[in-house]
Amino acid sequence: MFKRTFVVRLLAGTAVALSLSSCASFDEFLQGNHQAVANQTENAGDWRTLMQVAETTRNKGDARMALLVYQRAHEQAPEKKEPLMAMAALASEVGAPREAARAYRQVLDMDSEDVEARHGLGRALIDMEMPLAAQEQFRILVETHPDEVRAYNGLGIAQDMAGDHPGAQRSYRMGLALEPENLNLSNNLAFSLILTGDHREAAGILERVVAAPSATDQHRQNLALAYGLAGRDTDARSVLLRGYPDDVAHRSLAYYQDLRSGATSLLPAGAARETAAE
Repeated sequence: MFKRTFVVRLLAGTAVALSLSSCASFDEFLQGNHQAVANQTENAGDWRTLMQVAETTRNKGDARMALLVYQRAHEQAPEKKEPLMAMAALASEVGAPREAARAYRQVLDMDSEDVEARHGLGRALIDMEMPLAAQEQFRILVETHPDEVRAYNGLGIAQDMAGDHPGAQRSYRMGLALEPENLNLSNNLAFSLILTGDHREAAGILERVVAAPSATDQHRQNLALAYGLAGRDTDARSVLLRGYPDDVAHRSLAYYQDLRSGATSLLPAGAARETAAE
């Protein structure tokens, strides 16, 4: 499971950047020693044993080999969802969202009610910068599983990516109605509010997020941004100095001033999108 989070990253303390998974060719990624796979799995037995081999290989850090072994398990048991789900999850992890989406679609062809596959497909479409297609997947989840908090988070991110910030904010708030203490939903809502110029409300939300024991540096960066855009430079500086040296804080404040004056723009060079484990 995952949470999808809008965050602002400081790059040399002066800018934010869009961080996306690589879209390199999955086929190119998989090019390797197929004979080694054959040797490794020659006496592996059934598809379940191949799954164990793949997991062990993955844990050793050899993602390419693990993907090939998962593929071998899928070929041996094409009616089973487990190899496809494992392959999709690893493909997403190594920055191959297109292939992840393909595997998730195969699972959904077998079982259209599979929540994890539907959610994974939505996530992969976001990574592929296809927010309208991602919205379709998350809307299905919202309709069929109205208590699925992750669906509201994913839908909100896809809406923000498509420029529908009011819709995104409604989605985040619906998720928060189910899980008020969800920091990722709160952070995403706050960043969406920043995009619509509601800096005061964004700062209030992020103050509560940053006060939580599990708050991250990225949450604090967003709070500093909200303060900076609201003209609260002293508060922004105080937040920044909790994790960064004085020169970084100084350059960040200058950047916020440029944003306020219109000399630079938060988007499209704006929010980094991060995937974190749930």
